[in-house]
Amino acid sequence: MINNNSTKKPRYVRKYDFFQYFNREKCQWFIPEQKIKDDIANEISNSAHMNDEDENDDASYSEDDPYEYSADVVDLYHTDIEEKKDAHIDDQNLNDPKIIEGMIIDKKAKMFISSLYDNFIVVDFEDENNDYLSNEQAAIETINILKDKEQIILFQPTFIYANKAIAKPDALIKDGNQYTLIEVKSSSRVKHIHLLDIIYQYNIVNKILQHELNSTISNCAMCLSKYCQCNKFDIKFILTEYADGFKVKTPKEDKKDMTYFPQGFTETYIKNKSDEKTLNDGKHLTYMELFNRYKDGTFINVTPARADKFEDFVNHTTDVYNTENFFEIINELYQYTPAATYDLLPSAHYSSWWKSVGFFPEIKKYWACHNDKFFHYTYSGKLINYKQCLTYSANQACTQPASFLAFVYHEKIKKLGNKQNVKPSAFIKYYENFTFDFPWKITDNTKKKFNSLSTKKVYFDFESLNLATRIIENGFPFMQVVNQVSIIFDNGDGIYRKKDGAVGCDNLIFDPLAIDLDVYKKIIDAILPTNNSQEYTYIVYNKSFECTRLKEMATFINEPSYVEKVNLINGNIFDLADFFTVTDDAAIVVPELKGFYSIKKVLPLVQKYYNDGYLASGSVDYKSALNVHNGGEAQEHATKRFFQLYTDQQWHQISIDLAKYCENDVRAMIAVELFVKHIIQLHDKVTN
Repeated sequence: MINNNSTKKPRYVRKYDFFQYFNREKCQWFIPEQKIKDDIANEISNSAHMNDEDENDDASYSEDDPYEYSADVVDLYHTDIEEKKDAHIDDQNLNDPKIIEGMIIDKKAKMFISSLYDNFIVVDFEDENNDYLSNEQAAIETINILKDKEQIILFQPTFIYANKAIAKPDALIKDGNQYTLIEVKSSSRVKHIHLLDIIYQYNIVNKILQHELNSTISNCAMCLSKYCQCNKFDIKFILTEYADGFKVKTPKEDKKDMTYFPQGFTETYIKNKSDEKTLNDGKHLTYMELFNRYKDGTFINVTPARADKFEDFVNHTTDVYNTENFFEIINELYQYTPAATYDLLPSAHYSSWWKSVGFFPEIKKYWACHNDKFFHYTYSGKLINYKQCLTYSANQACTQPASFLAFVYHEKIKKLGNKQNVKPSAFIKYYENFTFDFPWKITDNTKKKFNSLSTKKVYFDFESLNLATRIIENGFPFMQVVNQVSIIFDNGDGIYRKKDGAVGCDNLIFDPLAIDLDVYKKIIDAILPTNNSQEYTYIVYNKSFECTRLKEMATFINEPSYVEKVNLINGNIFDLADFFTVTDDAAIVVPELKGFYSIKKVLPLVQKYYNDGYLASGSVDYKSALNVHNGGEAQEHATKRFFQLYTDQQWHQISIDLAKYCENDVRAMIAVELFVKHIIQLHDKVTN
């Protein structure tokens, strides 16, 4: 049980509290997310086999959501305003790049929405003329303005329901008797959590409009980042009324001319990035359709084809879109009193259909270091889903790791209905009895895979930043833009060199304010040996990220020679992470990793079991020897520079720390490679 005496329940239920109803245990309602993260960190701090680095640090970031688990940056910006207001603090947190990004998107979105309604009066309750108002005063002023004006746009108006819940929609437009509610998000697609957002705002605002003005909301829409190319430092928006159209259509006339891209090489890239689904009324549901078609637990006038297509969608949204159910949830939240203690016990709530909670990465580590009953893998060898953990825990027959794997395997067969569709993984094939001669066990093909490496090698690692605001000319929203690369060459003699032959590492750090095609060329050229030789293997950790970035760079450079260079690199790339992800039959299983595989989890094991290799690589401890500890921190520094929160002098100093961090990623790859070689040699001694 964790102490919860510091949690103070807000006066009114907020939409964020409403979200917690769906993705948290009841005992965790109203507890600040940061407190839970801190409590988890304290709980796992003494664990012998876990550290507090991000286990997903080396995985590629989402193209559409750089903050996968945290709130949308626009919501973070508005929340920051509210917290400062409640604490009677005048200054905002203008040193947080997420807050800055949210502020920029919010301001530009307001300009976009205002441009859609010519000659409408605009009132912004967050500007300096209204920020002195209390929530209660703002609620009264909101109704007075709506009574007085026929055509008006209200940004962040306030609505209080029965002294229980408060709603502040991003925009409410009144045009005579027509009311349109708009929510602004930095995302370029409609996410499940956005549905809860609209549900919350709609029900409370609609209830107040009915009571005070005898009116109702006529339409709901989401204002999103338009998924199109535009100029550097710019951002565009699009409104969508569709609740289930995951990527909204970008009108062809608003797209940049993309015929200059190399033919064939990037055809799939262009199609995936630009040609979004056509949204037509026969295949998609609007927010208002969801509200208006609900009756007796079913949607009215949904054809069988549509019902089949949206079965999962309808199943999850039906009860919540029921107005009666909604206010029952509000009452339950309002009446709930936080207890003096709470549990951290993981459950299916933490990763729900609606959204994973903000502390989901932390709770995964907590579960891993407090549950030693079984290996944390699925039947395919990947880290298990935590809903499966619960299923396992509830199944008393699964008392051993092997029985758990068999259980998950047969559950998969049951789901697919055909045993032939489910192939046992290498993990099950080789490790049913879980006997280990060393602290690890390797599959028969591990040596063959390792021997496919050339004697000549190039090790490299990228760091990047991604924002809705375009970082490069003609960029897409949330496009990963590389601003840093570290590279080490081994020309076959086992000496780790720079490209010019000197011992060391090439660290290229580029100012995020000045990323252009010349930077892309320098990055690609720096990775290639002087003679562009195919004798080299290009070594990375989680190759999908680097391969995709290289293709994007060649796409934007649009010169055949760079397409060839990228094809050379990607055609000879080798992913060290494959040895520890246990997804094929050439893998190494290390129980201490407990299913995690990032380089920051593997490196301590190199130091523990093969210190000679650790020392030979020149790598250091991420936590104690570096000022930048993970990719998230590196991206945050780059984002701060992009938003000009760092001066030129400050950026120069930060660049030194960024170079050390990125170089350590590359040296850690060398350490891991030497570790794998060592494991294979020990295995050969035992078997021969």
